[in-house]
Amino acid sequence: MKDDQLLKRITIDPKVMVGKPVIQGTRLTVEYILNLLAHGATTEEIIGEYKALTPEDIQACILLARKSLEDTTFMPLAMEMAQMRFRVDECTGPAVALSKSSISSGCIMAISI
Repeated sequence: MKDDQLLKRITIDPKVMVGKPVIQGTRLTVEYILNLLAHGATTEEIIGEYKALTPEDIQACILLARKSLEDTTFMPLAMEMAQMRFRVDECTGPAVALSKSSISSGCIMAISI
């Protein structure tokens, strides 16, 4: 089945499940189906529990997730955002908390975000 045919199985209506994408004719969100799959449920188990669903409905959920991520760029964080640390050449500067680094003789400026 082609992508556009699969995606027609998913609808978005602000009056149904607060506008989350759902499988057409149901109140089952794509998010819910993906969560079931992520936690080990098989397509057969999901269809067995929800008789109105078809394997193509499950495929449509996965396809929507893939298409949603298609244009998203992910960049690994080099440092924890909670305590970003910047190396400074000298221990002078604006009023910030400075601490000696145990790794080198330089100073570390700690900024909490």
